Amino acid sequence: MIKNIPDGFKKILYWFSVLLFMILALAGPVMILVIMRKIFHIYLYGEEDTLLALVVISITTLAIVFALNKLENTNLLHFPKLRIQPLIVSIIFGALMWIFSHFYNAILFPELHNETIRSFYGLVYYILSPFLAAITEEMFFRGWLLGYMEKKSFSKITIILTISTGFFLFHWLPFNPIYLRIDTFILSILTCCMFFKTRDLRYSILIHLTADSITSMTLIIPYLLR
Repeated sequence: MIKNIPDGFKKILYWFSVLLFMILALAGPVMILVIMRKIFHIYLYGEEDTLLALVVISITTLAIVFALNKLENTNLLHFPKLRIQPLIVSIIFGALMWIFSHFYNAILFPELHNETIRSFYGLVYYILSPFLAAITEEMFFRGWLLGYMEKKSFSKITIILTISTGFFLFHWLPFNPIYLRIDTFILSILTCCMFFKTRDLRYSILIHLTADSITSMTLIIPYLLR
């Protein structure tokens, strides 16, 4: 049926579907958290609540990814043989991304560097967060959504800019300055380019994981040593 639709209108439909899927990835986990709190009266506080939110968001995002992959198979779990060179490059890119993010935020938002782990729940959060965030976010943005846009014949530059903008908005809160999470936009560009270069999502995950893991370690080590 869609084959009989004029190309111009078809492209509008594809753009609309991309926007809809990004909204779903953002709104889905939030709605689950709202249901847990409003209907089932599950209220936690402080780092315990943050840990619960991380787990719920990760599980919901993975569920959305696999449901969408049933709808439109993008060969999401195709993993060729790992290669040493892109493996090392991914770790280096992740470390450089952390350095940029750290100093960018230290200069513009020094108050953000007062964050510390206050409890066991906070420790568990910072141990799990790099892995869960890297895997779930990369599987949706650089895995399924990138593959979907490729199948719909979007250009590479359009895919990179669209996904990076969506990834940035995924991490930005409206009450924060819009340039606060510019590092996520740059990280997305890096991971998109790495995927296009290698056609292997694991390298994109590794870039993301390395950057987030260094951040977590700067908080975990002081907590364990005190």
